[in-house]
Amino acid sequence: MHTHRLTGLALAVVLTTALGALAVAHRGPGSAGRGAGLLVTWTSGGLPDGFAGRVADLDAVTAASTVRGDPVGLVASWDADGNPVDQPPAGMTIPLDALAVDPGAHAGVLPPGARAPFLVLEEGQALLGERSARLRGLGPGAVLELATGQRVTVAGVVADELVGSAEIVLPVPAAGVRTERFVKLRYGGDRSDAEDAIRDAAGSVPARVRGPGEMEVLRHGGSLLPQVALKERFGEFAFRPREGRMIVQDPAWVEAHVRTAQVPILGEVACHREVLPALDGAMSELVAAGLAWTVDARDYAGCYGPRLIRPGAALSRHAWGIAVDLNATTNAYGQPPSQDPRLVETMARWGFSWGGDWLVPDGMHFEYVGSGG
Repeated sequence: MHTHRLTGLALAVVLTTALGALAVAHRGPGSAGRGAGLLVTWTSGGLPDGFAGRVADLDAVTAASTVRGDPVGLVASWDADGNPVDQPPAGMTIPLDALAVDPGAHAGVLPPGARAPFLVLEEGQALLGERSARLRGLGPGAVLELATGQRVTVAGVVADELVGSAEIVLPVPAAGVRTERFVKLRYGGDRSDAEDAIRDAAGSVPARVRGPGEMEVLRHGGSLLPQVALKERFGEFAFRPREGRMIVQDPAWVEAHVRTAQVPILGEVACHREVLPALDGAMSELVAAGLAWTVDARDYAGCYGPRLIRPGAALSRHAWGIAVDLNATTNAYGQPPSQDPRLVETMARWGFSWGGDWLVPDGMHFEYVGSGG
């Protein structure tokens, strides 16, 4: 799909190493829960109208950055010397997890030593997270052509924790990246008071608030692997949309990664090849414990499925074949989950995160996030 050239990466490595050290020093050991002065807050599916402004205006908040996020397609890329790198199949794009920020506002919530790349970010430029730069084989001076019609030049590579492990960060306004996803903020005083004020600002909409060390990635939906981590572990693919929310994936990726196998309780399933051992292990443990009845094989709603979450939205994790839907009828999206806790615990031991814990629960959804067993 793309070749990996290291032109320009030496500078990127120096920059990301320095910024990463600054960010870790800022966070410090054991900072979670002690009023570290940094928080993120989000609501499901994007922020309510006016919420970000109300949070920024709170007495307890000393600085705030409204972070927008939407998927964008990568059409092509070139390294700093003009050599082509990313060249997806004709008619397809590579999905990128894109965020957009006001550079000055976002710099204001970062440690002083980490602000410079954001303060000089201009229209027509972009920052790459360090994992994204490594995956792409691109560094400063590289050019990316996006499906929105933009061509952007990479102005720098920054530590992932400064940008929520996004693949690409653009300055606002950014075509195609408009949905307000979360607010990253600094606060003064007691953390519990700040959290209460933030939740009051959300009104009747459930809001989640987290600080450093409380999630692997400090951003909205941080209980799940960011897309760049999915690509590192499960492979990157190009795709094109079909009708509704269905997609056509690069068949080379499907051939390399998707497998069909017989799994206890469920029977024949199609998943990513790296997920099948964990799913087999979890189902086998349920059988051995006399808990096979906690999964209704007739109500299994699939694993691999080439689709979007909804039309026009981001890719479903089913497109990677890393999520399974169990007892779907009685655990519909948005409804109170009814899964047996022993099923949830077993799946967690084998590396599956449960959607029943989300702000808007998806009780059928179990997503592979790490090795278990």
